[in-house]
Amino acid sequence: MALTIILMCIAFAVLLIIAYMIYNDYQIQQEIDKKLLVSKQKEIINETDDILLNVTQIPFSSQLVTILQKRVLYALEQVLAVNQNAMAVKQRVTDIKEQIKANISTPSAEPSFAPPKDTDMALRMLKVLRRIRKILRIEFNRGRVSQQELVREDKRLANMIFKIQFSNLVRTIDEAEMTKQYGTMEELVNSGLRSLRELGSDDPWFENLEEQLREKKDFLAQQINMRHKKEIEEEKAKEKEGDDIDQIFGLKKKW
Repeated sequence: MALTIILMCIAFAVLLIIAYMIYNDYQIQQEIDKKLLVSKQKEIINETDDILLNVTQIPFSSQLVTILQKRVLYALEQVLAVNQNAMAVKQRVTDIKEQIKANISTPSAEPSFAPPKDTDMALRMLKVLRRIRKILRIEFNRGRVSQQELVREDKRLANMIFKIQFSNLVRTIDEAEMTKQYGTMEELVNSGLRSLRELGSDDPWFENLEEQLREKKDFLAQQINMRHKKEIEEEKAKEKEGDDIDQIFGLKKKW
């Protein structure tokens, strides 16, 4: 009987040890999962904050700013859910909620586009815009952005990308004009007009650009016409010079 009790105690102790080990492993895994979640949310927060810093260079709509701010808020709330004593996170949640509230109450206005100053700036802007388009789709898939919001903001971003690309084209055209590379300039102007026709946007910015390119095309036609006239005049001058020489040598032969 005593042996049976001893064996039962040993078995119970083994079960307790196994249970403890399972619970300990569970606790460790929970901590790992929490750390991974917090790390992932911090990446989202840092990425979004980095994008929002570009609001002075890239004309974001107020709706887009709100979408990005809400993305930060969702990430902060998930961090707070696993670490309720994080006072800094609590304060950030309060601050971001106030920013969202203020942004929503501000009258919406269509952002104005300012062309990038150089190629490096254009590349940075394009990189940010492509990241935002990717984020918009992620937020839409998570149910945080409506179909209407996605379509509206994605169209704005796509138009901005086109504007940056066309701005680079215009800068290259101007450089070709300064160096009188009219052949290259003509190719670029025609390419720009063709791309604008394919784009078919009714945005006033593109309409103004098309007018500029047509003026460039008219300027090129004038330059080509002037060059053609100059070539004709030079050819006539050469012919006249040849005739004068012939007359001189013709007289010498008579002498």
